[in-house]
Amino acid sequence: MSHRDAGPAVAIHFYATAPYTCSYLDGRQARSQVAIPAEAIDAAVYSQLVRLGFRRSGLYTYRPYCDSCQACVPVRLPVASFTPNRSQRRSWKRLQAMEVRLLPLQFRQDHYQLYRDYQQSRMPGAAWPRIMCSSIPSSFSKAAWTACWRSSGWMVC
Repeated sequence: MSHRDAGPAVAIHFYATAPYTCSYLDGRQARSQVAIPAEAIDAAVYSQLVRLGFRRSGLYTYRPYCDSCQACVPVRLPVASFTPNRSQRRSWKRLQAMEVRLLPLQFRQDHYQLYRDYQQSRMPGAAWPRIMCSSIPSSFSKAAWTACWRSSGWMVC
């Protein structure tokens, strides 16, 4: 007798993207390693992938996978033992206006416009994917965290 979940097993596959212009380092080419299918990446699998350096953008779970560069290194901080340095303390003081709120998972035009503006500033003219709140997998919908910083009329989420 097995105690495994009776549901069908779904394999996670990984593929490397074609090279594209690096958005972090001028004059460099980048690649990403992408985990698919998105429907198979629940919270438990995502946690394992994060430990391996993956991150999420909409439906895509990916990590840097460049042929000749290791500059993009994911960093995980042990929060309990973190001590900010002088520069970080100054930044913290400057950002005291930051407000963190738990919001319902829903589309908001102001968030979407901010996301569009950010994408266009990072990759002008690129055909960036249309990623909205509705693209968040159901396994992440129990709590959708949005950090908002209100300063000079801007909302950063």
